[in-house]
Amino acid sequence: MISNLTKIILTSGLTIIGGITIYVAGQLIARFFIDPYHEYQKSVGEIADALVYYADVYSNPGSGDRQRMDEAAKILREKGSLLKVCAYAIPKYVWFVKRGWLPQWEIIMKASAALIGLSNNVHQGDAKENNLRREEIIQALRLPPLRC
Repeated sequence: MISNLTKIILTSGLTIIGGITIYVAGQLIARFFIDPYHEYQKSVGEIADALVYYADVYSNPGSGDRQRMDEAAKILREKGSLLKVCAYAIPKYVWFVKRGWLPQWEIIMKASAALIGLSNNVHQGDAKENNLRREEIIQALRLPPLRC
């Protein structure tokens, strides 16, 4: 027969082990799934910000201040590559896609290419093409209509 002291020690030990297990599992889920997903969402928000902030530059290619055009080209390119990085960092990406939480990988690549295309056409290019790229990005990343 087990004594009361042994029962108390076993109960305490199992409670501590259970608590540690739950804590570690929660940390693993947060680090490997929630944090990368949050970084992706943050990246999408930054892209929306850049599309609005630099709309005057890419909608009028080559007609602005040289320094501002350089800045817009750099930021748009950076956001295009950051989008890929954030999507790559999400383990089980397909699982998120199947639940409708993320767009398909091909759509992410299309949005990234459109951002880089905008970057390439800030100094010279066609405003209509740039605005089509902008709309492609908005649609691909499921952004609400952006008023610029």
